[in-house]
Amino acid sequence: GIYELIAFRAVQGVGAAILMTATFSVVGDLYAPAERGRFIGLFGGVFALSSLIGAPIGGVLTETLSWRWVFWIMLFLAPVVIAVVAFKMPWLRPPKREFRIDVAGVLTLSLMLMPAMIALSLASQWGWLAPQTIILFLVSALALLLFIRIEQRAEQPIVPLQLFKIQTIATAAVVNFFIGVGMMGVFVYLQFYLQVGIGVDAATAGLVMGPMILVSVTGSIVSGQVMSRTGRYKILAVTGSLMMFASMLLLSTMTRETTIPGVLGRMFLFGIGMGLMMPVMSIASQNAAPQKFLGIVSAFNQFFQQVGGVIGIGVIGALFNARLASGLMERLAPDLVDVIQPEKLVDPLFRDRLVEDLGAEVWAVAEPQVQTAVATAITDNFLLAAAIVFISVLAILRMKEIKLRSAELPAATSIERPEPKPEPPAANRFIEFPVLEPKRAQTLNGAAEVFDLELRQQYPSLPPLRESGNGSGGAVSLRRSIVAAAMIGAGVGLALSLLYPRLER
Repeated sequence: GIYELIAFRAVQGVGAAILMTATFSVVGDLYAPAERGRFIGLFGGVFALSSLIGAPIGGVLTETLSWRWVFWIMLFLAPVVIAVVAFKMPWLRPPKREFRIDVAGVLTLSLMLMPAMIALSLASQWGWLAPQTIILFLVSALALLLFIRIEQRAEQPIVPLQLFKIQTIATAAVVNFFIGVGMMGVFVYLQFYLQVGIGVDAATAGLVMGPMILVSVTGSIVSGQVMSRTGRYKILAVTGSLMMFASMLLLSTMTRETTIPGVLGRMFLFGIGMGLMMPVMSIASQNAAPQKFLGIVSAFNQFFQQVGGVIGIGVIGALFNARLASGLMERLAPDLVDVIQPEKLVDPLFRDRLVEDLGAEVWAVAEPQVQTAVATAITDNFLLAAAIVFISVLAILRMKEIKLRSAELPAATSIERPEPKPEPPAANRFIEFPVLEPKRAQTLNGAAEVFDLELRQQYPSLPPLRESGNGSGGAVSLRRSIVAAAMIGAGVGLALSLLYPRLER
């Protein structure tokens, strides 16, 4: 049933979260910050391209075989991926560090996220001031306060709050959050606008999204190359966010008479801006953080963007529904408003039944009014999304740029798989070297110490960062991430599968 699907999708999300975080962490372990841009930019481009390819493949599988094949196809793809990772991915062997899972932090983080997600998803049905909506938001707020308290006292916190004292990392979190809100406002409702607002079919609507994703691939790769060659990233972030802002302003000017080329031009600008932005915040955060916190800051970027996306869908969706309802009431008779369900007009079968029930003559009069109401409501959404993205522009302008470090990472990150060696005595595990000559570093820990000292010079007032048990960056933190993500995903999935039937009553 639907609740089992929700629970299993939550488990699938855990795996996806681990892979996304591990990807950026491993790049951080293998390359110095100045070299990471081109690889993270390439990853962003590949991710966008795979999204473009995956959607039509999923459609073909669903129409020709079954919707279950959308999931079964991974049984054939996963072994290939696992084999490539097992035999081609570099092995990193950082010193072993004892670590503890922050169970209390994981549980309170889950308790903070789950009620808020449910409330945002169902508030448009219940009402934003309904008792159950208010209770869920209060539970989430109390869990947030408890989470902060626990993390402040934890010996090895899952989220070291001290990292937010670094201005670049705090700014990246704000930027990712508001970009996530704005992007969801575009992605979710643009398809609806195309199919209902101007009346194109689903295939054409999908093709309109293609050029935007292709130019975002180009923008992501170019952004990574520029960062690697110049060591600068702030200008890319400012340019990309301004292009997204300008694109959303242009999207807000569309009407039901807007042509497909007009939509493509607006989305072209959005795609380039999104591509330029993709790798920047990850690189900026990693460059500002100590080496041992690479895994955590990589997860921060994904976390805040995803949370922003969920909030964006909930808030912007509620405003869209309210605006659409008032628009239909202004243009149509009340009995027609009850019959016409605009959210279902993307379904050709529903549309055919509606035309048959109303009659061709009545629908010929009503359809332009419905399209106008939908287009007006959605373009108002784009204007709101533009205002939200502009907050990111302001945050980026205030961000202090730290030039990307170009120190070579040591031989411990060699792509050759090292032979197992006896563990050296603890006293001999680290090699001392001058701060001003980082290229002499001979261990991964040595490079991390250089980066930490450089960070201290740029932020003298930064308090001591508490050990979080992930040693030399993402390689060791991955174990903690797997356990923590599994606990969060299992908890959220189980809770959703149990709570949804009760909440819907």
